[in-house]
Amino acid sequence: MLSAAEVTQSYTGRPVSRFQLAGYGGQSGLAVAAVSTGAIAVVGLKSDGGSVMMIGETGGGAPVVVGVQTSPELVASIRSRFAGADVEVIFDPAPSRLSDVQRGSLGGGNTTPAGAPFDLQLRVVVAGRPVPVGSRDVTDLPTVTVHLPVNPNGAAVPNSGSFAWLVADYGPDGEFIGYLRPQATFNPETNSVSMALPVDQLQGTLFLPVFLTPSWVQSTRASAHIYGSPMPDAVDFGLAGPQFTVFPVVAPQVAGRIKVFNPVTEGYGWINAADVGPAIGP
Repeated sequence: MLSAAEVTQSYTGRPVSRFQLAGYGGQSGLAVAAVSTGAIAVVGLKSDGGSVMMIGETGGGAPVVVGVQTSPELVASIRSRFAGADVEVIFDPAPSRLSDVQRGSLGGGNTTPAGAPFDLQLRVVVAGRPVPVGSRDVTDLPTVTVHLPVNPNGAAVPNSGSFAWLVADYGPDGEFIGYLRPQATFNPETNSVSMALPVDQLQGTLFLPVFLTPSWVQSTRASAHIYGSPMPDAVDFGLAGPQFTVFPVVAPQVAGRIKVFNPVTEGYGWINAADVGPAIGP
């Protein structure tokens, strides 16, 4: 069950609905937190974790339903590394001050927004103050399971298109660099997907519903290379192939690179967006 109280304090200038995940008499269960329009939900977790389903207006059509599932092992591990820590889930169904790219205007040509993004965070609080959590802080910690609906706005699916949730990726200084598609498991009974994410990927993270459609790019330079990731320190896999090689696009542009399938090497990698142009597929 949830105990809740609307509070007058603000979070980035907006009202906050605070909830506390209470006990179930020794039994697990699913609590529901309905977020009022324009508000942000803050849900305090129990010492043994818990599951919460949050409902909020994203501004993209129908309300989005987001489920977050945490384990006792996760909360215990966090508290062993951050003495006296409390753990909260923060759900912002309609984040403001987003760029066009954050709203879904992505390079690569294979992505169409299917709604507006929302923001989700697993926050660690010590003595009333949020504590930044990095990848080194959460090594070997259990993951957080996030459950998301398929096509929550009921938008028309493009020809040859498929629905997916993308998750924002951030640079070393917390700057937004693009969206990635994490591995997800489809549940046909609930028409939803679930994904297991590490805590450091939930430190104020945008989730964007999209349709993915087949698209292709071709290299415009014989000197184009394929890389292991979109980041500057990525492994260089070498030349992508002859000039005008056509690559199926696998994922949208991130930090100046597009993820493609390389028919020359029959492998996947990232190619500089400046080295390719639109192409017609087979």
